[in-house]
Amino acid sequence: MQDYANLTFNTPSMSTSITWFPNTGANQHVTPDIASMTNSEPYTGIDQLYVGNGKGLVISHIAHSKIHAPKCTFTLSNILHIPHITNPLLSV
Repeated sequence: MQDYANLTFNTPSMSTSITWFPNTGANQHVTPDIASMTNSEPYTGIDQLYVGNGKGLVISHIAHSKIHAPKCTFTLSNILHIPHITNPLLSV
């Protein structure tokens, strides 16, 4: 059975729910869904995100967002928007 976290993002323009997958091997938060992020800026660097099979994935944007949990709010900064990643990964 795979552990996962279901965290809710509420942005000013919409309310969406995203299932984030905690990953102890990730050193950045990443998502394929830029629409649920706030304050996104295009990424103009040359870095890529390298995944388990050695493939480099292009970083499209860097964004920020807040996770509203029942008793508190978490701020996620410098989330990498990777259009070709399969699942959102939460660096833990």
